[in-house]
Amino acid sequence: MALFTPHGLKIRFDEEALEKVIVPLTRSTDFNNLLLDIELWELLPIAMAKVAAIVTAFLTGNWLPTLVIGIIGLLIGGVLREITYSDWLRRIFTLFFGHGIVTLVVGISCAIYLVLQGEYLTIFVLATFYILTSIYEIIINILLAPFIYFIGRQSLKNFGVPLTHVERAFIILCNSRANKLGIKLNWSLYAKNNS
Repeated sequence: MALFTPHGLKIRFDEEALEKVIVPLTRSTDFNNLLLDIELWELLPIAMAKVAAIVTAFLTGNWLPTLVIGIIGLLIGGVLREITYSDWLRRIFTLFFGHGIVTLVVGISCAIYLVLQGEYLTIFVLATFYILTSIYEIIINILLAPFIYFIGRQSLKNFGVPLTHVERAFIILCNSRANKLGIKLNWSLYAKNNS
C-alpha cells in the first residue's frame, strides 16, 4: 500500500516497509508537515514559470521573451524538482513569490501596466501561459523525458526500483530532517523489507 500526502499526492513506497526506516523520524517531528512540504515541492515548476513570465513581461513588455523565459523557468523548475529538494526554493517560490494568489495579483498588476504601454500581445501571451501552466505536468514530461528516464534508471541501480521525483524528494527531505535531529535513516532496511 502506498503512502499519501494530506491532499492525495501518492508516494509509491510500501507503507509497512517504509515505517521501519522512518520510525525514528516520525517519533520526533511532525510527519504531516514533511508530507505537506513534499506537496509544495511538487508545485515548484509552475511557481518558477509564472514568476519568470511575469517578471519578463514587466521588464521587457515583449511577448517572445515572456514566452521563452516562462518556458525556461518551467524547465528549470522541472529539472530541480527531479534531482533535488531545496527548502529555500520551496519557501521562496511555492510559499511566497510563486503562490497562486500572489502571482494572480502581481500578474493582473503587470497586465494593467502592459495595457498602459499598449502591449496587448504580451498580455495575451502572459495570460495564456498562466492558464497553460495548469497542464504543466504533461509539458514537463514531454520536454524532459530523456532526463527523467536517466534519473529513474539511476534510482533503479541504487534502490532496486525506478523512483519518481516525488519519492526522491521524500528521501532527501526525510534524510535532511533526520540529520537536523541527529538521526541516521537506514534506507537499506526498506529494500530488505520490500524484497
